[in-house]
Order: sequence, then structure tokens, then C-alpha cells
Amino acid sequence: MIEEVMGVVEDLPVHVVELGVFMQQVAAAAVLSEHKVVKAVLKGEEATLTKPRFLTPREIFRAVYEPPQSGETRLLRLAVGSDVWSLIEKTTLLGTGDLTPREGRMLLNGDREKLLELKTYLALL
Repeated sequence: MIEEVMGVVEDLPVHVVELGVFMQQVAAAAVLSEHKVVKAVLKGEEATLTKPRFLTPREIFRAVYEPPQSGETRLLRLAVGSDVWSLIEKTTLLGTGDLTPREGRMLLNGDREKLLELKTYLALL
């Protein structure tokens, strides 16, 4: 799921994260950590940063919950900052699982404390 440090963008060390089973956790961690997520694409065996820039909360949300528009390529990989990396590890260890669309909206609306309480509670069941 998580690979080695990929490089530095705008003085932020980034790690490459595969989008797959943990895709929604990556998005959640990104929203929780002030959206320090950089767009990256897969070329052969390597992920390369294309036009490095931080994604907006809306772009992160769309990547997870909305089907691709016609002609749009789905994000294959994201490069994330170290703060996102640690949050992904924490949520994965908690066994929080994927977020539902409702939970994703809770994050975007700033209800992250309530959401983390809910996820922690569910993980303890």
C-alpha cells in the first residue's frame, strides 16, 4: 500500500500510496491533514509527479466517490506528505475501514472529531 519516499514537492517530503482497498483512507487522511496530497500518475513501473500541486478537498472527494467523467483519467496513485502518511498508518491500525459517502461528507464539512470517534468505536466492536 505505501511505498518509499518519492521526492520533495514545495519542501514537503512525499510518499507514494497505491489507490485501491485503502483509497478512501488515503482521502480521509488527506482531508484530516489539511489536504497535503500531490497528484501523481503511473508510467510503467514508476509513479511520476505531473504538474506537482496540492489537490483540493473537492478533487480528493471526487477521486473517491464520483465516477470518472468522460475523457477523465482516474488518479492511479497519490503522493502524500509525511503527516498524511502517519494518519494513514493510524487509521489502518485502528481498523477503521473505508469511509462511506456520508462519512466523507462529514470530513469535508469539518466533523472530523465526530467521525474519528465513530470509527474508533466501530473498530472496538
